[in-house]
Amino acid sequence: MVKLQHRNAIDKKTMIFDSPFSPDGGTTEFQVALIGLGQRGCEQIQRLFQQDLPGAQAFLIDHDPEYRQLESEPAQRVQWIGNTTTVPDFSACELLAIVIVGAEHHDKTEHLSLKLGLLKERPTLVLGIVLPPPAGQPARLKPELLAELDCIAHWPGDPASSQWRELLDTALTDLVGALAQSNAIPIDIGAFISALSGTRQPLRIATATVAEPLDPERVQTAARAALADLHERGFKPDRTKGLLVVIHGDSDCQAADLDPAFKLFAETLPDTATVIPVLSIDSCWQNCPRITLFAVDMFVAPPGVARSRLSP
Repeated sequence: MVKLQHRNAIDKKTMIFDSPFSPDGGTTEFQVALIGLGQRGCEQIQRLFQQDLPGAQAFLIDHDPEYRQLESEPAQRVQWIGNTTTVPDFSACELLAIVIVGAEHHDKTEHLSLKLGLLKERPTLVLGIVLPPPAGQPARLKPELLAELDCIAHWPGDPASSQWRELLDTALTDLVGALAQSNAIPIDIGAFISALSGTRQPLRIATATVAEPLDPERVQTAARAALADLHERGFKPDRTKGLLVVIHGDSDCQAADLDPAFKLFAETLPDTATVIPVLSIDSCWQNCPRITLFAVDMFVAPPGVARSRLSP
């Protein structure tokens, strides 16, 4: 039977839950680092933080003085890393770092800044989202950069187009919200770490809107649509290690409304996979009911690549 990390009871009140990363054993809000590497990665982070993204801190690593707009006041929780002598400090973001980088990226000094920051204080998980290069430009990503990452999502489309930009915004918003907010069904942190830890594991992302009013049939329809999108992006259920399911509903959402969707996910995946549910009723700045899926492939080590220290 698929391991389903699911709590049947939903407390509609704001929930604060114990964090295994809290130094005093009390409660804490998880902090997520969003790291832009190079011009294209930094542009995506800046756009997100213009909309506000509670629970995350941004690091813009760009050593191109012509691109950096230093005359503009940096937003709160945004750090510019504009030269080789500045090392980013990830100490406030101990759970997850999400690195967004364009496939045309080839500046070794920016990679060095990222590497030095991770050596100084490495979040538990480092996830990468690799954007395709602009039209007409070749991909220049170096294996050394990808080796820094536990999971990699190769973005399926150019975020310069509205379709892929909106999907990227939704995916990042829901992932940050799942980790940094007090959710009606809070994330199982242990299962999340176990699913994503590894070396360069593929990560696939899809989302589907739920028609209102929410009921079991509509939620299940959206779940099927999200799974169909995953299949189009190379999703293979028998190769899946874990599936994070973030459902953004409203304050009237009931556990019974979600059970058919979770049953569908459990029936789709192999017995060795883990389904990790999160129910959010206040997902940052996007206010439409939806299901967002993060599917992690099982790890297959390429020749000469060692598993990370976090791998089970």
